[in-house]
Amino acid sequence: MTDERKIITVPVDIRYDIDGLTLAKAISALQKLGNEHGYETTIDLRINGDGYSEWPSVMLKTKRPETDEEMHKRRERDKKISDEQEERDRRDFERLSKKFKT
Repeated sequence: MTDERKIITVPVDIRYDIDGLTLAKAISALQKLGNEHGYETTIDLRINGDGYSEWPSVMLKTKRPETDEEMHKRRERDKKISDEQEERDRRDFERLSKKFKT
């Protein structure tokens, strides 16, 4: 469990922001998205399919520090997972101690 703030990757669907635009308008739209989300944001292009049809996915993947609330929830979740694992380990230890009489 760490007290450091993690970096969260946030996907932003932009396929409708650039679909059907001329190259000049698409560049302008991407510049606006860059101003809004930062120019270190990456573009993720994918073709998804289910065997019957395919559809494109155009996403921005921007990064940001987790909020105080997200960090608090993560810490609670990590503590719960750690406590549950410790309890499983304790039960396993007791079971194996009885089995091997140590």
